[in-house]
Amino acid sequence: MYFYGVPVYSNMGVVGTLRVDIKLDEKNTPYFMVSSSNQLFVCDGGCLDAPVTLGKIPTQLPVKVTKPVTSLLYIAPSRRHLELLKNAIHVSEVGSAPAHEEEVIEMHRSGEATGGMTTFWVFVFVAVVAFHLVVAKIVWNEYRKGDMTPYNPYLRNRYSSLRPH
Repeated sequence: MYFYGVPVYSNMGVVGTLRVDIKLDEKNTPYFMVSSSNQLFVCDGGCLDAPVTLGKIPTQLPVKVTKPVTSLLYIAPSRRHLELLKNAIHVSEVGSAPAHEEEVIEMHRSGEATGGMTTFWVFVFVAVVAFHLVVAKIVWNEYRKGDMTPYNPYLRNRYSSLRPH
């Protein structure tokens, strides 16, 4: 999953745009790859580590879970702001985000545990088949009818005198 072009604001307006990629390593543990159009600073959940300088080259940061719940990333245009924030945040527990199970990853990729939006596609298939069956029935009935007389009673009376039956 990724987010790009996310504007970062300060009291001076937009100070840069951000790109955040959320990836999984070989153990299915999530991590961030963060880059910025301008120089910004970032620290991970709980902000216990020192702020990291962001630039155009992606920087890897771990996803941390805190208790009580805090933001996953803190982003600011100045290092001093994050250092003040680090002293202001009080968390009792900080740990790395747990690894995802294969079933959970598959469910996020496809939307269902069965591997797809099965109900939706079954409904679409049934609707298409039903539509074609109705059209085929109408065409067959018209073919069997054999004449060109319209269904409208007014037109039927009008044209019936012109055609021999």
